[in-house]
Amino acid sequence: MGILILARRGFLAAGGLVAGGGLIPAAKAQAGARAVSELGVKPDTGEDVSSALQQAIMELSEAGQAVFIPGGTYHLSQLALPENCSIFGVAGQTRLVLQAEASVFIARNCQTLLISGLMVEGGVLTGSARDVGIENLQVSKAGKSGIAVSEAENINISRCRFSNCADAAISVGTSANLASAASLTGNLIAGCGTGIALAGTGHVTGNSITSAAEFGLKLGGASGNGRIFADGNIISDCATGIGIAANNETLLVSLNLITGLQAGAKTAIRAFDGNELVGPDLAFESAEAYLNLTVVGNVAR
Repeated sequence: MGILILARRGFLAAGGLVAGGGLIPAAKAQAGARAVSELGVKPDTGEDVSSALQQAIMELSEAGQAVFIPGGTYHLSQLALPENCSIFGVAGQTRLVLQAEASVFIARNCQTLLISGLMVEGGVLTGSARDVGIENLQVSKAGKSGIAVSEAENINISRCRFSNCADAAISVGTSANLASAASLTGNLIAGCGTGIALAGTGHVTGNSITSAAEFGLKLGGASGNGRIFADGNIISDCATGIGIAANNETLLVSLNLITGLQAGAKTAIRAFDGNELVGPDLAFESAEAYLNLTVVGNVAR
């Protein structure tokens, strides 16, 4: 077990790290949704429905309506998202099977995006988006990342399940805007390259991550002055439990449980610089060498 004395640097203000919740509540947006079946998109055909579903998403979104995808299996290729879009499925029943590309949805400078209640075989989302809410997804077999969003100003990803993603289950980069923040909470992740990668500013809490080939959490790496608070995560059987960027964002890493360490491996909490791990295992030794890090109260065994 490793318990560290609190470093000299001050605590991060946790309240300033949580995304502000400026999105329309999911329940309210879902109440006004219209089913894509009304526009000719049928499940369980075994055929690629990309063209019809793309048209339905664009038509409904431009009309100011949320997109409802009823239960069933839909085979498709990558779909482009409009500037503002809300997409909902029936949890545990709406299944999207990606044919080839990195993700089902691609966002090019989206302003507002809500996604909820989908089962996805393949990646869910890549691209840049400002206000993002993603919840209650089941994601598996992604050839790259499950979710990869850059330039986010307000992003919340919660209560999702990820398995067998080749890269990170969740990869988020927030914008340089000082008000930007990510909230990544309550996700269950197993067997991915990395569990959660966050660069910029945000709060990573209450996630359970197992069997990551690289990092359970990979925190930092942006060039700006971000702030990251990671607490209350359970990480087990990962190559490196938590990787934290040396000399980039200000990071507070506390009260995480890291288990399944190999004897003598020294891979519970490590600083990284570029692609290299540097310094000692910070779960057991001081983080004083890094002016941007506070590591305290974590349990590693």
